Amino acid sequence: MTILSGKLLADRICGNLKLRVDRLKESGVQPELMIITSGDNDAGLVYVRNKIKRCKEIGIYPIVKHLHELTDQDVAENCAENKPIIFQMPMNGEVEPYDITRYIDPMCDVDGFASKVNVAALANGETPYNYPCTPKGIIRLLEANGVALSGKTVCVIGRSNIVGRPIARMMEQADATVTLCHSKTPQHELYRYVGSSDIIVSATGYRNTLTFNAMEHYGEFVHLGRQVFVDVGMNRDENGKLCGDIDPMIYEYCNAYTPVPGGIGPMTVAMLMENTVEFYERMGSV
Repeated sequence: MTILSGKLLADRICGNLKLRVDRLKESGVQPELMIITSGDNDAGLVYVRNKIKRCKEIGIYPIVKHLHELTDQDVAENCAENKPIIFQMPMNGEVEPYDITRYIDPMCDVDGFASKVNVAALANGETPYNYPCTPKGIIRLLEANGVALSGKTVCVIGRSNIVGRPIARMMEQADATVTLCHSKTPQHELYRYVGSSDIIVSATGYRNTLTFNAMEHYGEFVHLGRQVFVDVGMNRDENGKLCGDIDPMIYEYCNAYTPVPGGIGPMTVAMLMENTVEFYERMGSV
């Protein structure tokens, strides 16, 4: 069994990004990242702290604005600054995710899912200005560990526009055969797809989305012992400890898995840093 450490790979990626930021600074450019937060979602605050820490490590100046309630005017004013910007989800206030798409420039959308231009490009099989950070991080982590996608069967659980739909599309573009499951997929069907897939990606945000007991009960386990489990979830167990979507007992019978914490979370942040650095590199080449 192999543990796919996102933390180790993210550290290497960010080490390289620091060198690129140093070169930008030598040319008179100070990279910045605007982080807009609202509300007090636990998982969101964890990600914000990690993003600020990474920014400082590699030399990006973080501009953090915490608003009690996010308004349409807040979105318009902050997007008008034409800097790399993210709106930390979930948001508190009158603003819906769709509202952001009306204002944000696709090049400034370093999260990769706030601009409808980036979303449409990915959906149409084209190259967006920025790929969504979490799906991009998943692909990079699998590639770095020699997990091939071409010809593989993949089960994605969760159909959000932030992770589920884009990772399904990106894996299709890598020539995998993808099944997208969601909250309305019957349990026996869900576990049948899981049991017969080479790679399983869970991105529901709910603890015990997959359990070992249910897999025993429902699963066909065609690929038992050869499966790769990617856990995107960040939840809290009954003791307040961070945990993912997937019951850890399942990992005793798989080929490889991403831990929580230390798996996809660090890769998401590293890809955000990469998208931000690439924004300034593109601007310098214009």
